[in-house]
Amino acid sequence: MCGGPWQSRKIDSNAGARDMKILIINKYWYARGGADAYALWLAEALQQRGHTVCVFSVDHPKNVTPSVSYECISGVDTETMRWQDAPRIIGRMLWSFEAQTKLRAFLAQEKPDIAHVHNLYTQMSPSVLPVLKEAGIPVVATVHDYGMTSANYSLYDEQGIDYLGTWWSVIKRKGLKHSRLASIVGATVFQLHAWMHVYERNITRMVFTSDFVKRLFTARRWQGDKGVVLPLPFDVQDGFMRKGAGEYFFFAGRLHKTKGVHVLIDAARRTGLPIKIAGSGPGERVLHEQAGAMTNVDFLGHLSHKKTLEYMRDARAVVVPSVWLEPFGLVALEPQALGVPVIASNIGGLKEVVVHGQTGLLVEPDDVEQLAMAMQRLWDDPEEAQRLGAMGKRRVQTQYAAKEHLEKLEHLYNTLVDGILILR
Repeated sequence: MCGGPWQSRKIDSNAGARDMKILIINKYWYARGGADAYALWLAEALQQRGHTVCVFSVDHPKNVTPSVSYECISGVDTETMRWQDAPRIIGRMLWSFEAQTKLRAFLAQEKPDIAHVHNLYTQMSPSVLPVLKEAGIPVVATVHDYGMTSANYSLYDEQGIDYLGTWWSVIKRKGLKHSRLASIVGATVFQLHAWMHVYERNITRMVFTSDFVKRLFTARRWQGDKGVVLPLPFDVQDGFMRKGAGEYFFFAGRLHKTKGVHVLIDAARRTGLPIKIAGSGPGERVLHEQAGAMTNVDFLGHLSHKKTLEYMRDARAVVVPSVWLEPFGLVALEPQALGVPVIASNIGGLKEVVVHGQTGLLVEPDDVEQLAMAMQRLWDDPEEAQRLGAMGKRRVQTQYAAKEHLEKLEHLYNTLVDGILILR
């Protein structure tokens, strides 16, 4: 159904457990990013477990056609923020009456037992949440980023991490698209939603992908007590097992300042060790200029997922030098599933996914010297690299299996549905 980390794979049925009708809501229905890929995978996996799934989304030319009952609202183009487009975009960001009308009709038709929402803001808006509550449907929300606590959903901008993420901070720092207009609009809409308490009043239970994100939400006095921690799942890929110690370091991802690829290139310059970089993005030209004539840096461009796995499998280690607060760190799980060690920034959810000295090495973000030393350490000791990789694979198998993830999610669904039935 979708490419990337979550492939279409056979999922065991939930024999003997209650079958439910589950509504999944996400603003995109194609694998635009990790949250979207997870939503698509979850819909398919729940069907394989014997549940009935229905989907509510936003129309987009890249949407895949679901094999389930499906409803969508009209799309809006938010890639560019022009003055003449502002009224329609602002209206959608603030409140979508179209979404409310269509969702009410869809609920009357489908009568789901529970709703599981993912990313709503901007293209759909949280206007759908009160509709679910008035229908008496419990709402589970998976937190994929920081968009419920700040207008800047990544808490990162051109100046670095915005630990405040407040209305004024986002505007002052031009935290959205590095645009004053986009920042004023986004911050104001977010503040209005905050004053309405639209998330807190209408979400029954939050699902955080890491302890780090739960602590951050709790520190901001927002939904921490209503949340459970459930890391995203990851099954070991068949047919891509590690062979040997690897003869290069590998990065795969979007070429954006948040990913810290500039730190990796500086570490490669300091050590002279070979690195391969897969991906594309807005920072591509700057990174090529930074590397210049360095012969030990190889830009591979955008690769298919299969090709990415092949390069990953044959690397000495995968480097994840992120400089933003990664909520979970899925990018560090995939290599571990292949038996490849990870060198990652000691930041956000990454420090929960990578165990220093056991499944990989952690270094301080934006620290070229520490990253260079970690790379040199695994280059000089291929046996340690293989040991770390083997331990990482075992940890993925025991702690991130899809079957256990789905069972815990079903238990949460059942608990909430039973609670609603009792209240009724």
